[in-house]
This record gives sequence, C-alpha cells and structure tokens, in this order.
Amino acid sequence: MFRTRFKEQIVAEFLPPSRERKAQKVVVLCDGMPSIPCKQPLSEFLAAKGFWVIYPRYRGAWESGGEFLERSPHEDILDIIDDLPRGMEEIAFGRRFRLSPDQIFVIGGSFGGAAAILASLDPQVKRVIANCPVVGWKILDRSEKVETSKESYAEYIREAFGNGYRLSDANWEKLRGGTFYNPWHHRTEITASKVMIFHAQDDPHVPYEGSKQFAELTGVTLNLSNGADTSARTTSFEDTGLRLKKFFDSSSGLSKTNSSVHPVSARQSGLDQFHRSTAIPLAHTAEIRAGNTINEACAGILLGSGSGNTTAPNSFLNVTNTTLAGDTCAPLDGPCEKHQSLRPSAYKMKN
Repeated sequence: MFRTRFKEQIVAEFLPPSRERKAQKVVVLCDGMPSIPCKQPLSEFLAAKGFWVIYPRYRGAWESGGEFLERSPHEDILDIIDDLPRGMEEIAFGRRFRLSPDQIFVIGGSFGGAAAILASLDPQVKRVIANCPVVGWKILDRSEKVETSKESYAEYIREAFGNGYRLSDANWEKLRGGTFYNPWHHRTEITASKVMIFHAQDDPHVPYEGSKQFAELTGVTLNLSNGADTSARTTSFEDTGLRLKKFFDSSSGLSKTNSSVHPVSARQSGLDQFHRSTAIPLAHTAEIRAGNTINEACAGILLGSGSGNTTAPNSFLNVTNTTLAGDTCAPLDGPCEKHQSLRPSAYKMKN
C-alpha cells in the first residue's frame, strides 16, 4: 500500500483499483478506537473489486500529527474527501496519482462507525456502512468500565498505547457533552437511504440497542446478527462483497419514517470483513471456489469431507497450508479492532 498526507497532518495508506474503471469509486475506511491499524486486507479486497481505497489515521492517532479529538474525527474524513480531486502523492518516491471521484463511500466500525454516519451528512458521500457503530455517547461510562478499571480512560489510553493516541483528559471529556462527534445529535438530518448499519447483538463494547433505536428513528437499514454464530469464523469477503456492491449501487433508499431491520446471521451479514482474517470453506460435495486471490487466510482452504472439491484456479499469497484435511480452523483470538497486534504473517508461501 502507498502512503500519503492530507492537510499536512493526516497520514493515510491508499490503493488504486487493481484495474482501471471508467467510473472512479472511492472507499474511505474509518478505524475503531482504540485499535491498531489492520484494515490492509480489506483495502486489498476492495481495490480488487475496482475501488480506490483510502485508509487514514485520525489526527492525533498513530502516524498522523495533531491532538486526538481536538477536532471531530469525521472532519478528518471530510478534509480527505475535499482534497481527493487534487490527486495524491505517495511519500516514498513522489509518484502522483490523479483522482476525480465519481462516487465516494465511507466504511467505519465501532468508534469509526460514528465517523461514517456523520460523513453521510456531506453531499459528496453517496453511501456509508457502519459496523457496530457508536451512535451516541451515553454508553461511555459503561464502555469504559468494560475496557479498564482505571478511573481515567484517557490515562489508560496514554499508558497502554503511548503515542498511538495523543489524547488529553479534556478532549476525551468532550464526548460527554452530547454534541461533539455524536450521530445522535444529528439524527434528524440523516438521509436514510445513504446509511446501512450492521450490529452484533452480543457486542460487549457497543450495545446493539443504540443502533436499533437509531434505525427506528432515522429509517436507516439495520442488519442485526448473532455475533456468537461460530460460522462467522469462516466468513468470506466474497459474501460481503455482494452485499456491499448491492448497497453501493443502489439508487433509491428508505423513507425517513420506515426503518428496515434485518435479523441475519453473522455469516450472512459479512461482519467479519471488518475484524477477522478469511478462510473459505468447501464442505459440500463437488463444490468449487475459483477465481479468488487468497492473501493470508487464517488457516488456508478447508476442503471438508465431501468428494470432488477443488480449490483451483486461485492465487494463494502468504499461505503455507492451502488445503486442510477437514473442516478445522483454529479460532482466532479476537477481532483486530481491539488491541490485536499487526505483524507480518507467519504463514509464508513456500517456493
């Protein structure tokens, strides 16, 4: 992935689409907090589907300059969007990329879900996906206690993440005011057709009830999932891509008075694209998965017990074991949004 800066402060990774398209479609990814930047696989997936992908760090977070929450994080996203028509210069070798977006989409999860929803208020943004988003900050006291026993959450962040977040007590307390970085404060301004929310009903950090109430009041589409569904461990980007494409391509939306709530399984909803690595299961007889590029699958390809299954033709990158002798995939430790270290894969492709 390439790196660039916007407004001199905001560092972002970016990828052009894997092949040129007539229409230039851009996806901006918004991280949760606290998290370690780990959406590179999602970026590669979206670029392969024909999107320009921008993956920024908020001001005051990680590689970016500034103080965290000195400004609302969604303003960082809008600053990037405003700069896109000027093109981008990658930092390493000074290569310039011309970009004239025809459509701009935003995807965000948890803390970043609030950025995505607020970005939808800008007419340049056509559609947003918010995964388990914070829609209001009344949950703050409860969520802080889930993560730390320290009296000061900002102190915990400074101690646990060092300069990953330059966060003052005063800036963190701004969230309690009710207006700063708060989708709930703007609920009457939301265009329902522009927003789709996914939420796991067992999310320990951001309770799903907030998204449910927000959807009922605004009319946005809400997909509820049973996060305990073990099939989520093997959700394919392929499944998610179809759902995203349908929503991004949609030209008409919901009215403001009718919300749409869809109880679906985590596997159907494709929530894993935000959090987990991917494995593709082949559990049925003579089943084929072809034409995919598999990069750092969690445990390779599961051939299952059926006969006549095949994994060809596919491209395998950073995967040692491309086939397994049964449907066994060791559970992941947890979603990368929360404290999971990003390191090069231990599974390197053999020559």
